[in-house]
Amino acid sequence: MLKKLSLLSLILVIATIQSLGAYLKDVPQRLKQPDNSILNCLATGDEYYHWLHDENNFTIIKDPNTGYFVYASLSNSELHPTQLIPGRDDPAQAGLEPGLNIPASKVREYQKTKFPIPKLKGFTGTSNVGTLNNIVIFIRFNDQAEYTNQKSYYDNSFNGSNQVSMIEYFKEVSANQLTINTSFYPQTGGTTVVSFEDTLPRTYYQPYDASTNTNGYSGDTERRVREHTLLKYATESLTASIEATGLDFDMDNDGYIDNIAYIIQGATDGWAELLWPHMWALYEFDVRINGNRVWSYNFQLSDAFGVSVLCHEMFHSLGAPDLYRYNDKDITPVGAWDLMAWNRTPPQHMGAYMKMKYGKWFDNIPEITADGTYSLVPLSSNPFAAYKIASPNSGSEFFIVEYRKATGRFETSVPGTGLVVYRINSSNNGNANGPPDEVYVYRPDGTLTVDGSWSSPHFNAGTGRTEINDVSNPSSFLSDGSSGGLNISNIGSAGTTISFDVSFSVVGFNPPLNLIATPGTDFIDLSWNLPDAGGATLTGFSFFRNGQLLETIYDPTATTYTDPGLTPGIYLYYLTAHYSNPSGESGFSNAASAEIVEYLPDLIVQGLSLSQNIMDAGSQLTVDGMVVNDGNLLAGTSTLSFYQVVQKSQLVQASC
Repeated sequence: MLKKLSLLSLILVIATIQSLGAYLKDVPQRLKQPDNSILNCLATGDEYYHWLHDENNFTIIKDPNTGYFVYASLSNSELHPTQLIPGRDDPAQAGLEPGLNIPASKVREYQKTKFPIPKLKGFTGTSNVGTLNNIVIFIRFNDQAEYTNQKSYYDNSFNGSNQVSMIEYFKEVSANQLTINTSFYPQTGGTTVVSFEDTLPRTYYQPYDASTNTNGYSGDTERRVREHTLLKYATESLTASIEATGLDFDMDNDGYIDNIAYIIQGATDGWAELLWPHMWALYEFDVRINGNRVWSYNFQLSDAFGVSVLCHEMFHSLGAPDLYRYNDKDITPVGAWDLMAWNRTPPQHMGAYMKMKYGKWFDNIPEITADGTYSLVPLSSNPFAAYKIASPNSGSEFFIVEYRKATGRFETSVPGTGLVVYRINSSNNGNANGPPDEVYVYRPDGTLTVDGSWSSPHFNAGTGRTEINDVSNPSSFLSDGSSGGLNISNIGSAGTTISFDVSFSVVGFNPPLNLIATPGTDFIDLSWNLPDAGGATLTGFSFFRNGQLLETIYDPTATTYTDPGLTPGIYLYYLTAHYSNPSGESGFSNAASAEIVEYLPDLIVQGLSLSQNIMDAGSQLTVDGMVVNDGNLLAGTSTLSFYQVVQKSQLVQASC
């Protein structure tokens, strides 16, 4: 059971953990311009940083001087308003580029001051088994009319039986171990939603703007106080009716309300900070129901409301972290293969590892330790069906294999059907601050620096992807890029089950060692040490330049290679070794780079009688006369005084 947090504990953890939320893509927005015209656009992001854009991903911001939403330009790592108005002007024709945004470094700086909170309920660990009574409170601002959706819309999303709903989702993914019942407040016997009406308008909960919103908040502290005050008043106004139900809202008896959700009427604000779905803690005020403190809560917007977001935020309440990166968006570690990475409709399962570690619905994933043929049923049939395979090259990283099938109530939204293989780095909790990531799904062409096809990691005979090892595409690389040592082959057809072979007895194919690249004028010499062939026979080497195969030679004794005919530039090389008995190819050697510099011909001095007319590298000369640089005439009649040549023909300093 969870332990009560002491006052000292609360003080110590303040500002050490950030809030958690959902990463939403392309959420429709309906915004009013100063001329009363309506702008329909999209919002993308999470609670830390989100932005507006059009359907072609051109960024939109609000001009503080005019109050209009306009297309943005980017300069000095900041977004700036243009005079281009969406719906009227063409940003592409004006020379703007899609996807403009502030760099990841600025997002990280922003996050450091965003949503500081005490420790969230659920992080200290307990079995998430039994019945959890969830509280939902509807809120609207004083400049809004009552909700238009029927109460049944929300009831079905939370409590609907035999349909896509939060209660059915957690029943399925927990193997019927967790039931989440939701009650709504204010209570009403009618069919329409009745909400708590705040005394303030919506603008009060949006950022301050000198020209368009003088009623808004300034800074994170004022933002926090306004949000927490809103939730305090809404909760306290309904405490009596909540307590009158007689329900137990503290399933684990830790002194804190298990979960409470606030649904705020209206759309997300892509340009705001507050009005976005998130999970936080109500630590500004001591608010209690039946003597139990309101602490962790989910903050939702009615127009961004959906079962997937509800489930994502609820799993946060149970202790799970996000599996998408908060700032380094170049790599999508998991994508659509886990609820805690991307929100799909309907919500997809979280992976078996997440169910074990954070859901705490089962204790261990069975480990494969011997050669053999194995099979799996889909997660939609058995939510815990998976295998663990240790990496022989790491004490903290291992592999999980599971069968994902695009079928059933909650798995139809996964991108494909087949065996999914992912890497676990047990030294991390979640992917928010990655890399490195706690969970990474292998996918074709994916590397440490290239995203690859996150939608196509599913292996099966039909896709033609039937193996994963250290030299396959994708390879089983670890968090640092080194070989993981996984060897899965003969992945079968995706039917009721899927089969695959695991081998631990394959001879290790070692790569060449100590690769060195040495530049010449228009060539680069490579040298390396021969690898230990182990029980195999070394047959040759493949050479890669800038990621492309250059040549394969079948000389097992070779330790040098020359790459000729190169133009000036920087070249990156790595090698692989080829083997027979058994046949195979090693992973990559270390990388080595070298630069070919621009060739400047010999300096020739004409019209003088000298013992040496050609200056070699490092020589110095003072002469009077005409200087010719092999076709590039440098006519001069004054004294040519002091030349320093650091490489043959390369003039780096001169004065005339």
